[in-house]
Amino acid sequence: QKQARASKAAAEARSLSEQARAAAEQARLAAERARKTAALAKEAEAAEAVAKEEAQAAQAQVAKHEAAVREKRAALAAQEEATLQQPPQQQPPQQQPPQQQ
Repeated sequence: QKQARASKAAAEARSLSEQARAAAEQARLAAERARKTAALAKEAEAAEAVAKEEAQAAQAQVAKHEAAVREKRAALAAQEEATLQQPPQQQPPQQQPPQQQ
């Protein structure tokens, strides 16, 4: 009977040991997934930072372009205004070439 109990206890110990190994493997896999997830999150943060920088640079380019367009329009408007305010210029009469007969 002692041997039967010892055998039963040994079988139980083996079972518990196997369960512990399985649990340890599950924990290892979970830790690996967590590391991968953390790495992906870090990459995503870096990508987001780059995207924000690129968006800001693009906005600056657009603002620069819009300012240049406004400047050009203002210069054209000023030029047109100056042209309208000038008195008409007298053009010398054009000589017609002598007609050949």
